[in-house]
Amino acid sequence: MTKTLTKFFFLLKLLKRFFFCRYQFVRNKKKDIILFDDEDIKSSMLILKKFKKKIFVLKTRNYALSTIYLSPFVIYHTLKNILNGNLNFSAYLSAVILDVNPKIVVTIQDNSFDFFKCAKIHRKKMKFLAIQRAARYDLLHYSKNITKKIFIPEFLCFGDFERDLYKKISAKIEKFTIVGSVKYSLFEKKIRFKKLKKRFDLCLIGEIPHDQVNKKFNFNEAGGKLANFCHRFAEQHKLKIVIAGKRTKLNSKNKIGYKDIIKTCPYELEQKTYKKYIDGAFKLIPRNNFSTYKTAISSNVIIGAGSTVLRELLAVGKKILVCNFSDSNIGDFPIKGICFLKKSSYATFEKRLLNIISLKKQEYFKKLSSNKNYLMHYSKSNPAYKIIEDRINSIL
Repeated sequence: MTKTLTKFFFLLKLLKRFFFCRYQFVRNKKKDIILFDDEDIKSSMLILKKFKKKIFVLKTRNYALSTIYLSPFVIYHTLKNILNGNLNFSAYLSAVILDVNPKIVVTIQDNSFDFFKCAKIHRKKMKFLAIQRAARYDLLHYSKNITKKIFIPEFLCFGDFERDLYKKISAKIEKFTIVGSVKYSLFEKKIRFKKLKKRFDLCLIGEIPHDQVNKKFNFNEAGGKLANFCHRFAEQHKLKIVIAGKRTKLNSKNKIGYKDIIKTCPYELEQKTYKKYIDGAFKLIPRNNFSTYKTAISSNVIIGAGSTVLRELLAVGKKILVCNFSDSNIGDFPIKGICFLKKSSYATFEKRLLNIISLKKQEYFKKLSSNKNYLMHYSKSNPAYKIIEDRINSIL
């Protein structure tokens, strides 16, 4: 009954959105590149900046739809896709893709099932590239019925771990191209050769309030406990600590593209959440452009629960401590050893963090269960954004 009501209200919401959309009855102009899904479009356009004039942005989320394409060509191919068994929104999206007829369809939403479906339909007609946006630890906990639907013709991914992970879950990836973190490479491009001064001893990566899709796992409580431990440790050992916030302050000049998340979880809510767990004052830096990287690089040790930033910073040579204090092993860090802690007692946390602080970097890296670049490729001379640009140029 609950599922039926949820579907009903979703349909109503979708119909409402369609009512306010603009309708286009003529065919689209051909473009060389389709950007599939405009979620976090600021990041997408930073990556594809050199190809801006060649891009058609295909919005795929119901709350983002502004134009519905209803040319006879799109209608015909949508119906054809439906008759071929594609009884979902990808039938329409695939028709629009064929209408634009690009050489490349690219997305940073590497976990989009609509992208997987469209890639299956058109993989012989055009190139489909998925650029990895975030760590996908949760894939190990999906059923085979879900993982077998994952289909990516070419996956521009973080590192060797992804190759092992996707093979393990039997996902269909036709080609892996290891590039590393494109976002971090763009950050390095921006700061160029500026050396950021050390400002903090400890940096906690902000990860709460958590979306908590599965409420039986206490992700918010776990994140709160970690924040409490970090600040308690800093106060006890007279160290300078900062929280690199996940949310941005809402104003007209500062929008990062996560429309749904910003609306439901602004910086003010993040601040309020941390106040529940931390006694006394704390420094929380709101997210803005590359603020998380700037803050983390300016710190001696970076601490967090499951953020992709932890992978990125380990790869570039920073010392990290990943703490999963939740009841779930979904967020367990793939590299074990000195960098990962599961036991949620303060005494264990304090002992581990003191050990990490005392070690020189090379000694620290020897105490990891795998090479620090297993999870994230990193090359200053051949950065991720350059590898992606070269790959796109080779197709156009």
